[in-house]
Amino acid sequence: ARGAGDAFRQALRSTGCTTYLCIAAFGADHDPDQCQYLSDRYFYINRGEALSEVLAGGLGALLTSAGQCSVRFQLPNGVTLEEKMPDTLPLDSEGCLDHHVWLRVPAGSQGCVSVDVALGGVEKLYGSAQADSIERATTEGFDGHLFLIDIVA
Repeated sequence: ARGAGDAFRQALRSTGCTTYLCIAAFGADHDPDQCQYLSDRYFYINRGEALSEVLAGGLGALLTSAGQCSVRFQLPNGVTLEEKMPDTLPLDSEGCLDHHVWLRVPAGSQGCVSVDVALGGVEKLYGSAQADSIERATTEGFDGHLFLIDIVA
């Protein structure tokens, strides 16, 4: 089954479209490890009532999304992402992306922080700013210390 799943994923990748696989399994006669291997998101449904909740949540997400995009950063030496970026991010129903990223920027950092947004593997948006223009957050909190690279198609 893993070979068939790998072949299926490769076929999806060859379309150039971003994909996201969900598996909802129920009953005792399935292999959770296999389901997790084959999917981006795995749900185990242990009772009939939960099936409608899972389907409603997945269908709602599908109907309120205009698709997925990938976001890539190019960072100067010493500047790092605080959290790993997901492979893809959802677009809302109007095709907008709303995602916050925290950077660790040591004092005195130089160079360009750039970001590109791709749809279906094709770069659609690009933005950049100098690392020394990023406002530093104090240890008291991050409120008011947002750095925006504004890119609009």
